[in-house]
Amino acid sequence: MTYSWQNHDRWLRDRQREAALHNRHQRYGYAARDRLMMGPPAAMDVFRKLLRRPPRLGRLYGYEKGLAAAVNRELEVALGYGADPFTAWRHKSGLLRQRIERHPDEWAYHYILCFTALELAELAESLGAATHMVELRPADPRSTNSLGTVYAFIAMVAAVNDDELYNLLLNLPVSFTTQACAQLLVDLGLTAESAAQKAYQWFTRTSEVGLHPSDQDALQMSLASVRSWLPDAGSDGGEPAAGADPGE
Repeated sequence: MTYSWQNHDRWLRDRQREAALHNRHQRYGYAARDRLMMGPPAAMDVFRKLLRRPPRLGRLYGYEKGLAAAVNRELEVALGYGADPFTAWRHKSGLLRQRIERHPDEWAYHYILCFTALELAELAESLGAATHMVELRPADPRSTNSLGTVYAFIAMVAAVNDDELYNLLLNLPVSFTTQACAQLLVDLGLTAESAAQKAYQWFTRTSEVGLHPSDQDALQMSLASVRSWLPDAGSDGGEPAAGADPGE
């Protein structure tokens, strides 16, 4: 709506009304939004029935999205604005671990922790969260893709031989050194090659459990990336030799 100069009072009243509505939304809007987004955990089943397609990789829906929003709001209250990313990720990781202790079967918390820990280079914790995701929802492509992503990341950092390159190429914390990575591989019983092999197997499993058509290209890029790290992949781009079952 436009106003002539004679209607200044009306313009002022409308702006005051908009400001009051905005303040009311800020005060009470979250509660209403939570009631919508924090609905029944069956929201994913409803989504699948409506679209008859698997969920998109890297996305949360309905109830899951509400849980993520609640964690982010708690993080915002605790840290405010301006915190450096690593501080925010460490605090968020702590919040998620507390929530998982109370709700160990909540898939969304493990999903968020998986990628939060990955940002911090806490690879063992990220791998554990992704493993729990697969245990809770083995038929969800986001679970298998997340586990493949963690294994691929482990294979990538294991191939870096210089501490400075971790920060230059991978943007990892300065505490994550080649020695820390070597110890991690020992603890997990992995090598760079075996981690790449597991990544390939879990990415392959992702296409088997059901993949959204829009994510086909992204999955093929992931497969091509880890395939190039495997010495037994043929020069013609064929599949590497099959290893142990990814569920092991």
